Amino acid sequence: MTNAATMAVSYLGYDEANLEEEIGQRLSVAALEPEAGIVPPGRFSSNVRDLAMGAEARALGLRLFKRMSKELHKVFCGDDPDDAADRAMLREALKIGDKALVAAIAAFLAGPLGIGAAVAAAVAALVLKRIFKPAGQEICSFWEEKLASG
Repeated sequence: MTNAATMAVSYLGYDEANLEEEIGQRLSVAALEPEAGIVPPGRFSSNVRDLAMGAEARALGLRLFKRMSKELHKVFCGDDPDDAADRAMLREALKIGDKALVAAIAAFLAGPLGIGAAVAAAVAALVLKRIFKPAGQEICSFWEEKLASG
């Protein structure tokens, strides 16, 4: 598994609000402390955590989640031939459980979309919890409704 995939699995225990905040924290500190990208989930030093906490970090995390969710929706639910292999990989992961799915999403975000591994991991866990888990068999329809409602 990639670094992003391994980290994403560890985020499965986080609730959605904590995932949004984690995404924002990791985005905020990445430019100031590059090694923060390899710090395991929830293990920031106190000085790094102080750079981005609470509502501001959560708002930033939510903005990135929405942007990445739109990109993933295009790949997963779209029909662009250039996305066929990625679409097949993501859909196949649905059949093999939460850990495999969150790892596949994180690997895709960190690979083709170029998101840092730590951010990709948290975004993947939030996508699983907010989009894939509630949707069941109606993922694309449900996802489109979620995107439309903001």
